[in-house]
Amino acid sequence: MLLIGNGKLLTRDSENPFFESGAVLTDGTLIKELGGTEELKSK
Repeated sequence: MLLIGNGKLLTRDSENPFFESGAVLTDGTLIKELGGTEELKSK
């Protein structure tokens, strides 16, 4: 898995449309999770 973080993240999710310090967790070519960088690092 690869965690790409510390960037501004825009989503299409109306409940979470923007993360100031966002991150994307990928597994190969599949996006597993989006969220805050610190939140995903702690998992």
